[in-house]
Amino acid sequence: MTSAPLSKVIAKAPQAARLYELLVRWATPTRSVVASQPRLAAELGVNVRTVMRLTATLEELGVIAKRTVGRGVYAYTLTPPGVVDDKSFTASVYLESDE
Repeated sequence: MTSAPLSKVIAKAPQAARLYELLVRWATPTRSVVASQPRLAAELGVNVRTVMRLTATLEELGVIAKRTVGRGVYAYTLTPPGVVDDKSFTASVYLESDE
């Protein structure tokens, strides 16, 4: 899948673009971040279900890849240039205090 230009993401899904911007701010140099859905929801002022929809939209648009790390916790990789392989994966971690 080819990724959509960011301007297209903003035009098509402005709330998803807000999530993308948050992931960009938190990402490591490898373009990855590990975050819980509750933490993302709190940061955006939305519920977890909305975060699930927004991440699905970003995946469909090809601007992130998502891997499960734990229950409600995912590793998000910004694309392109593409998903980093498992051998070189590093990420910043953002969880709620009780997770």
